[in-house]
Amino acid sequence: MGYEVSGILKMHGMRQEMTIPFTFDNNIFKSSFTVNRSDYNIGKTTGLQGTVGSDINLDISIPVTQN
Repeated sequence: MGYEVSGILKMHGMRQEMTIPFTFDNNIFKSSFTVNRSDYNIGKTTGLQGTVGSDINLDISIPVTQN
């Protein structure tokens, strides 16, 4: 079963409205989505393994427990 959450994602002082898809399995909400770092004013970074691309993949896991 799939779910979505809509709201404002804030990173690096910038805010962007977005909808993030989630799945729920074994008491864990999971999501994998891509953001464009220029939307959040995050400049290019060059490291030991080269330049970071414009799109960045984010993975989220939220475990759910009962009290």
